[in-house]
Amino acid sequence: MAKFVHYNGGTEDCDKYSVPTELVAGEDYEVIHETETFYILRGVEGRFNPCWFDEASPTFMAISEEIPVIGSRCICSKILWSKSKPCLIKLCTSTIKYVENLGNSIYEVRTNNSVYIIQVEIERFVRYNGGVESFSNCSEPTNLVWGKDYEVITKNKKDFQTDYIVKGLNGHYNSQWFDEVSHTFMAISNKIPVVDKKCDCLKVILLNNVLALETLLTSTIKEVKELGNNIFMAKTYDGFYIIKVK
Repeated sequence: MAKFVHYNGGTEDCDKYSVPTELVAGEDYEVIHETETFYILRGVEGRFNPCWFDEASPTFMAISEEIPVIGSRCICSKILWSKSKPCLIKLCTSTIKYVENLGNSIYEVRTNNSVYIIQVEIERFVRYNGGVESFSNCSEPTNLVWGKDYEVITKNKKDFQTDYIVKGLNGHYNSQWFDEVSHTFMAISNKIPVVDKKCDCLKVILLNNVLALETLLTSTIKEVKELGNNIFMAKTYDGFYIIKVK
């Protein structure tokens, strides 16, 4: 995971480091090389005093119905825990500076003052299951191939049906004609996930906009990536887990 630091306006010991004329107080910068005595930053020439920077912004887990975009804001629901119970707080992020897709529908999002690990509620990749019936009007499935995977671009909710717009095809198709390719979950655990082992955790589920916890033992973990603030992404044989270690 990329390391970002926050320039706090420091200028001391300029005789030992590069003059921070290109640095802007309050801005975040990506560290591409560091030692105990200096930072080298992406896009800025020179070596800079680590004391001029604060640690990375706080990291939050959140759920959204929209894919985050650089230069825009994102409406999402931040997940907080109170006495081991999850709750949702709806918010609009400040302007997004950095977005990285971590896999399927999970995104790392950075603004000027925070980091968000956002699960987008639309299924990013789905597989056509051969369905043809539809309650509401939508495009005919003549261009869909049974068993083929499609990337969802937009999810349109109607009164009695949800339609997908998928990449590479015109039209909008009944979501019931598709199955999820892989699952992504948010969870909390008392243990750091470990490769080649399973992880006991509590899966966060959303029912009628109310968060609940469901006991879960993951399948064998294939890959683990630390995202910051004791938040880890664990990839298993059957999905992705964003795990907050308490």
